[in-house]
Amino acid sequence: MAKPFLSIIIPVKDNARILPLVLIDTDHFLGIHGASYEIIVVDGGSADKTLEVAERLAPLFKNLKVLGGSGARGLGAMMREGLVAAKGKWRVLLPGTGAVSAGEFYKVLPHLEAGYDLAIGSRFLPHSSIKPGLHIHQSLFRMLHNLFVRFLALPKIKDTESGMMCISEHAVNCTLPFLQIESAGGALEVAALAHRLGFKIKEFPIFWENNSRFDYGHYWDVLVDALKIKWMLIKDKYKIKN
Repeated sequence: MAKPFLSIIIPVKDNARILPLVLIDTDHFLGIHGASYEIIVVDGGSADKTLEVAERLAPLFKNLKVLGGSGARGLGAMMREGLVAAKGKWRVLLPGTGAVSAGEFYKVLPHLEAGYDLAIGSRFLPHSSIKPGLHIHQSLFRMLHNLFVRFLALPKIKDTESGMMCISEHAVNCTLPFLQIESAGGALEVAALAHRLGFKIKEFPIFWENNSRFDYGHYWDVLVDALKIKWMLIKDKYKIKN
C-alpha cells in the first residue's frame, strides 16, 4: 500500500457491540472524500469479543489493520502502538465508543494545511455540540476536571478528553521518543509535549455523541496523569532539549 494521506487510529476496549458501526462510519466518511487512508484498531485487552470482532471484520475493509493480543493495556499504550504502526501524513485518534465521527476531521483540515501540527477536537467551543446533554452533576464534574487539567498541563486548551486528536507525521516522530504515560492521560501527554516542543496546536469544535456511560474513573486517572506530566516537565524527566 502506498503512503496514505490519513491514518485513523481507534483504541478499543470492550467495544465489541459498537465497533462494527464505528468502522462502517469511518470507512464511509473517508471513502466519500476520496483521500487515501488506513484504519488501525488497537485492542487493549478487551474482556469481551472486541478483538475477535475486529479480526473478523478486517477482510471487509481493505485498509483495516488490527493490533492486539498483548494483554491489558491503558489508553496511552494503545495510542502509542497505533501511532508507531501508522504511516499516514496525518494521524487521527478516534474514540472506540463512536462518540466522534471520522467526518469531523474535515472541519480542521484547512487549519492543518495552513500550518498547524496538532488539532484537538473540543466539546467546549461555541459551535461544539453534545447530544444528548450531560446531567448537571456530570457537567460540573467535567468542568472542574478540565480546570485542573488546564492548570497542570495545557492552559489554552479547553477540552483534552473528547477522544479526537489529529497529529502531523512530523509531530508524531518528534514526540514519540518522549512518551511515558501508558494510562488514560496518553493523549494529554502527546499534546503537552507537542506544546513544549513548539508545535502549533489548534482546538476545533466537534459534534460529540454522548453514547456511553459517564466514566468518573477515566477522568480521575487523567487527572493523576496530568499531575505526573506536570511533575516530569518541572523536573526535566523528559530530557527535552530546547
